[in-house]
Amino acid sequence: WPHVLAHLGRFGILLFTLQFTTEKSQMCPSGWQQLVGSCYSFSDERDNWEKANQTCLLKDSHLIVINSEEEQQEYFFKHVNKDYWLGLTDLSQEGQFEWVDGTPYNAAITTWGYGQPDNTDNLEHCVHISALMEYYWNDHQCTVLMHWICER
Repeated sequence: WPHVLAHLGRFGILLFTLQFTTEKSQMCPSGWQQLVGSCYSFSDERDNWEKANQTCLLKDSHLIVINSEEEQQEYFFKHVNKDYWLGLTDLSQEGQFEWVDGTPYNAAITTWGYGQPDNTDNLEHCVHISALMEYYWNDHQCTVLMHWICER
């Protein structure tokens, strides 16, 4: 490091520091919480999955996408006390789950509840994290009113 810093000069060090700091920490908007490298906004109201998704898009965000076991464990088991919509659905094709931001679905890091997803009555296409099911995932009817979490 010393030989690199010697060649950068004061201005170069400042730019290097600013870029490194910006990449390592993300500033969250007022009212949002930072955790596991993203910013999260919890809804106070409840709505159906589509309206929840649209609300997040209007905030330049998306319904929460679980990218890692760390995010699932850290975030939900310590901070969630209600049912919340996730940004996961199989609306396009039954059984083919897709995240709203295009992140590939990875079954290895999912935490489905026992017997889930079950698509009861062929009507359950949106996924939520269920307080009743000890914060495991459940597929549900998209028209049910539920809280949601936006992520950016």
